[in-house]
Amino acid sequence: MTQTEQAKHRSPLANILTYGLGLVVNKGVALIMLPIMANYLVPAQIGRLDLLASIGAVTGIVITFALHEALYRFVGEEQSRGKQFQKASQIFTVTCLVSFLIATSLFLFINWLNPVSFELVSTTELNLLLVCASLEGILGLSTAWLRMQDKAITFLIISVGATVLQIGLILTVLFNQPSVELILACGAATYTVQAIALLFINRFSVTLPNRKKLISYLSYGGPLMLTALVGFSLNGAERFFVAYSTDLNTLGQYAIAIKFSFAMCILVQPFGMWWMPKRFKVMTEQGYAKTSEITQLGIIYITALTVSIAFAAKAFILLALPDAYLLSAQLVIGTLLFAWFKEVAELLNIGILYKKKTKLQLWISTGSSVLGLLLMWTLGQYGVWGIVFALVAAQATKAVCVYIFSQQQAPLPYLPQVFMMNIGTLVLCLLLAFNLNSLWGCLLFAALTAIISVLPAMLFRGIQYKLRSFVISILMVLNKKKTRHNHC
Repeated sequence: MTQTEQAKHRSPLANILTYGLGLVVNKGVALIMLPIMANYLVPAQIGRLDLLASIGAVTGIVITFALHEALYRFVGEEQSRGKQFQKASQIFTVTCLVSFLIATSLFLFINWLNPVSFELVSTTELNLLLVCASLEGILGLSTAWLRMQDKAITFLIISVGATVLQIGLILTVLFNQPSVELILACGAATYTVQAIALLFINRFSVTLPNRKKLISYLSYGGPLMLTALVGFSLNGAERFFVAYSTDLNTLGQYAIAIKFSFAMCILVQPFGMWWMPKRFKVMTEQGYAKTSEITQLGIIYITALTVSIAFAAKAFILLALPDAYLLSAQLVIGTLLFAWFKEVAELLNIGILYKKKTKLQLWISTGSSVLGLLLMWTLGQYGVWGIVFALVAAQATKAVCVYIFSQQQAPLPYLPQVFMMNIGTLVLCLLLAFNLNSLWGCLLFAALTAIISVLPAMLFRGIQYKLRSFVISILMVLNKKKTRHNHC
């Protein structure tokens, strides 16, 4: 049996779990390496790495041109395996050409045509970033092709292998000669090895599409690339404002804090992977009431994660990181707050998508991004806390706008008291976490506040019924045991 045939016989749940494991391993490497890197690098070096990562992210968005999304759209509609591979090869060839042209232009700008000198980063660092960014499109498209063929095991092997290689290289650098340039070189080497492995596995042919298809591929990817750039303004661009308004040392503190918010977002993904694909089906088959109930239960879950991680992150920083990173223990409260609004907005965005008003969604995203950029520029004079406040305000505005316009398109019967209890619990717990400096107190409240945060779920009748049934069943079991004991 070939690998493709084996993939077809694997259950969808097994594939989802495999992809999830690969995602956690790949994305979780930053958290795994956090205490090690913090003990070998000073905050200024961490800040420098974070700034470079943001530059690499925005460069990668431009270079990839979102052509991996074109793979889903144009290849997914084909039924024949041969035609799918032919179109995939065409899009792969276009991706390579676009990446080469943009990367070459950026290389010339960095090394020869650059009219100004870079103060915070070196030319060598930018060149190493460019290597990684130029391979982003190839890696994204190649792994997308693996997922389309349900080659989950291959995807997992590639993800784990690349992660192990990168960790090994970074540890070698940290133990011998810790430097930002060498750590970036580790990333470039890992990307190169991963790209070569994927080229060998997929064996795409070099096939140029005709002019009509080329225009259709680029026309599809271009707007998505611009949308990604809009999203980057509230999820990455703030690093530039922090570096400009303060210094690399403060940016390093912020970089540590934002990683815990990233961890919270990762933990939200299992609920999203389960709920997002079926929410419109639930609206159609089970009604608006059921949809609103599950959505609010999801918000309760996000709140419980946020307050629990707020205390756990502070305990981790106090316990595992050097004293130089104590500011991160305070900043994590602010970063978790705007991450909460971001995740809640994703859950509330039902009516807009249900009515297929994607232009309205783009306008909301653009408006909140412009607001965030203006606030960061204005409040940057107040340092990193001014920028954190700007992000909270922008994400909160986006969440409120999404709620209002989504309700106009499809009014869901949300329970206002659940929203009020959620927000009240969130604010009180985050204020407590901000002012609590006891290690054992943080550990205790990490568990306690998570339990308190789920209490609003008791307001739903379905939850009340299930809880009542559970309690009754427990009492019946205890009563049977007591009766047997008396008979004995």
